Amino acid sequence: MRSGAERVLRPPIGPVIALWCVLILGLIPAANLAWSQGAGQISHFSSPDGKVGFVLDLSGERPLMRVDDSVETFILSESLGPRGDTLYKLNNNYLILRRNNVGSYTLYDRFFPDGRPVQSDGPARSLELRPVSLQVAKDEAASVASTLSERLGRPLKVAALDWENVPGNKQGAAVLNDAIKVTASALRRLSFDTIGQEALRSGLDEVIFVPSQSVSYEVKGRTLNIYYVWQNGYEGRPSSNDIFRHLEFIL
Repeated sequence: MRSGAERVLRPPIGPVIALWCVLILGLIPAANLAWSQGAGQISHFSSPDGKVGFVLDLSGERPLMRVDDSVETFILSESLGPRGDTLYKLNNNYLILRRNNVGSYTLYDRFFPDGRPVQSDGPARSLELRPVSLQVAKDEAASVASTLSERLGRPLKVAALDWENVPGNKQGAAVLNDAIKVTASALRRLSFDTIGQEALRSGLDEVIFVPSQSVSYEVKGRTLNIYYVWQNGYEGRPSSNDIFRHLEFIL
């Protein structure tokens, strides 16, 4: 029979195996382990200098992302990259975010095309498109029209093709409302430039949102038509960048 002292001196096998695993894995940082083991699926991220922030929502069928102070929510594609990394791309195939196999994130944008680290700094609200009343969409259209008309120095109409027959009830109104916000973002971006502002002033009288079977946009005469698909959520309207590029080329 062995003495109690001998039993105490025997090293516990569990901690030894755990320590060996940590050494083999290269001393994974505790912060990364904390993220991979416990962080939520909807989080706010920021760069170390605090100059950029965004919400990443991984709770639904498709990853969603929205940059701070932006009205636009992006649907990201998700794919497996080298070394087990997860790659998140925009609809134009631009790599916007990378998560490595231990949970650290790298953001790629026009200021840091080679990437910069970002980290989760807290939970966030879901980015899923919420149903709204038709009045909310009407109010948004009126606000956009007022803001852009003031900037252009003349009236600009912003409206649905037929307010009384907007399809889809509150879900349809939500997609319409989002399309109005995204289109307004493109128009404001164009109006920041002197040449762009003049092009809008001389080439556009109204923006009309038309329910359709496919997402599109076109300038007919002095009208910008935005075609949206109310059943398709965020995918049911064009992106602000697509609208901006089209207007930049047409006007």
